[in-house]
Amino acid sequence: RIRVFKFNKNMGKRFAHKKSVENAKYNFIVSIDSDTLVEKNAIRKLLAPFSDIKVGATTGNVLIKNENKNILTRIQTGLYWVGLNIYKLGQSTQGNVVCCSGCISAYRRKYFLQIMKEYTTQTFLGNKCGASEDRYLTNLMNEMGLKILYVESAICSTEAPYTLKKFIKQQIRWKRGFYRECLYTATYAWKKSKILYFENLIWLM
Repeated sequence: RIRVFKFNKNMGKRFAHKKSVENAKYNFIVSIDSDTLVEKNAIRKLLAPFSDIKVGATTGNVLIKNENKNILTRIQTGLYWVGLNIYKLGQSTQGNVVCCSGCISAYRRKYFLQIMKEYTTQTFLGNKCGASEDRYLTNLMNEMGLKILYVESAICSTEAPYTLKKFIKQQIRWKRGFYRECLYTATYAWKKSKILYFENLIWLM
């Protein structure tokens, strides 16, 4: 029951998402990077929160498989742990994870389809966007008012850059997308925070 799509040239991850999501027959989409190793039952755990109809996306716990390569990979292991098990775990308590990791994430297909056009045609300062697609996709889901959750027990592993040159190149790419998407988040986050404030106020009363 596996269908494989092959492209003559690299069209980018957004195009791959578009092709697979539009041809899927199921209610949920699981996206995994090509260099990701998924632990047993990780996908089942990643999909469990979707029993709540308000959940639009979930993301898993990413470990570094070459952690002991050198001091640089060990530092990145610590950065990953803080980013996931402090920041994302904290964001998840409010249902507002700001970035579903490209390594492993799951999405409710009907919502993915609703934002597909915006997702695949994003531009910034007149240039078509390619990198940081995971952050933008999460932004679009958050903007819809859906719950975005972090699932600590859905574990996978990926390889971190082990040379300073590769690490800097990766970080420049990530940070460009980070600042771009922070600007986009600002366009809807204030309104969403006011709604959440009044909902909590009513609940306390």
